Amino acid sequence: MELISAKKKRGRPATGRAIPAAERARRYRARLRARGVRLKSVMRRDPVLEAVRFDPDTLLTPGEQDALRRFCAGFRRLARLPQRAAVFGSRARGGSDERSDLDVAVFLGTARDRDAESRLSALAEEAARRYRSGRYGIYLRPVPLYSRTDAAFAAAIGRDMETIWIAPK
Repeated sequence: MELISAKKKRGRPATGRAIPAAERARRYRARLRARGVRLKSVMRRDPVLEAVRFDPDTLLTPGEQDALRRFCAGFRRLARLPQRAAVFGSRARGGSDERSDLDVAVFLGTARDRDAESRLSALAEEAARRYRSGRYGIYLRPVPLYSRTDAAFAAAIGRDMETIWIAPK
């Protein structure tokens, strides 16, 4: 003879399907409105951040892409926006190891600006800080380039360069 347990389960009733996150958010907002809480959402478009684009077949990891987005978002703190930013080197080619740095060419225009160069280094440090543990992680190395940059160097990095950001017009 089998005994059937008549114990009532605690917690939420099993519905047989998970509630999607969008539906949970909709229900949460409805409960807040029922209590009289006014919801206000403000969406601001950031033209600097919207200009960051990666190729669909990029070899960069999602963490590297996020660090580069954070780096490019910091461009608005510079006195003048750079013309464009591009990734080059072993990480862009796909031949990197865990100790390789992420080289970022930042095209700054014609006149050399040492203040902008030091700010770029600080932005790179700040953007990649959350992706470091010990000796390993993402190390952004900004390389400021001007219109009078050595043509041989520009040609060498141009072979494996992936443009990720162009200044919004």
